[in-house]
Amino acid sequence: MPGDLLLLTLPVIKIRRGRQLRLVIPGAETPKPIVGNRDEKLVSLIAEAHQAKQLLLANRARSISSIAADHGRRTRLGKLVALSCLAPDIVIAIIEGRQLPSLTARAQLISELPLAWTDQRRALGFV
Repeated sequence: MPGDLLLLTLPVIKIRRGRQLRLVIPGAETPKPIVGNRDEKLVSLIAEAHQAKQLLLANRARSISSIAADHGRRTRLGKLVALSCLAPDIVIAIIEGRQLPSLTARAQLISELPLAWTDQRRALGFV
């Protein structure tokens, strides 16, 4: 009948991807969610790195040092751009909280990151 209220109660799994939130009703073949220890500072650093890369791409005619001077990030901008080149599977692991405990935002800012994805996986403990 119209106006009748139907209430369904089911177990759901919350899955967050960035700002998107999905409620998944588990079935017989639904994989278990990955439970990790997501480092929000590290996730924020990855997001900041991608913003820095976009800033550089938007100002292709200028040097990194002049862009950094305008935005008050003299030493940080170069590190951020290097971090924006992380292998996609490493970025996904960080977002899902599957990185090693030693992989922190601070550690990434003070270390030299290899450009080759295979070397990155080895250096960051994903191999």
